[in-house]
Amino acid sequence: GGWRTMDSAPHEVNVLLAYWDALLGGWRMETGMASWGWRRNGVSNMSAHGQATHWQPLPLPPASPTVEAGR
Repeated sequence: GGWRTMDSAPHEVNVLLAYWDALLGGWRMETGMASWGWRRNGVSNMSAHGQATHWQPLPLPPASPTVEAGR
């Protein structure tokens, strides 16, 4: 875990991206592909992703809820 620099970011999976927003004076975070504006399979990441300086793998989602019998 932990924050990593963009030179090691994968480009085909969603990750947590972070960048410093000087206007707001704080870190901004969003999830997405670290693509720097690449277009892959109809997906475009032309947002703040291009400003990201660090990334972190996303944790696995929670297990699917189970449906109890009779409910």
